[in-house]
Amino acid sequence: MKRAAVRSLLLVGVVSVLAFLGSSGVAAESVKPGESVHVYDDPAWAAQHGKVVFSHDEHRELFGQEKLDCQPCHMTQPPLFPMRRKPDEPRKAVTMAEMAQGQSCGACHNGKTEMNGKVAASVADVKACGDCHKK
Repeated sequence: MKRAAVRSLLLVGVVSVLAFLGSSGVAAESVKPGESVHVYDDPAWAAQHGKVVFSHDEHRELFGQEKLDCQPCHMTQPPLFPMRRKPDEPRKAVTMAEMAQGQSCGACHNGKTEMNGKVAASVADVKACGDCHKK
């Protein structure tokens, strides 16, 4: 009886680890809390439009948090930004039109979402392009 219980616990542990790694069973790029993330991986696109880098630290400060809450961006269903991806899987560049419809960054950067008393700039505001696109 004792062996059956140990086997059951072991099976639950293995299944939990596989679920954590994702359905592919491969852990993707590791980003530590507070690290910046390149929003897309296409150098030609970046050269034309400017490199966009998401700063976890900057958003943590804007939200007035000591430790950034992962829930709003990574743990919704479906997640705005999946936490894990395959190491060789490039990030999809999201168009400004898609963001203006509430996808990706546009889910919060819509000119209405308030962060710690400040309204997030809208992705549709052409005066704010340089806030994200750095050449």
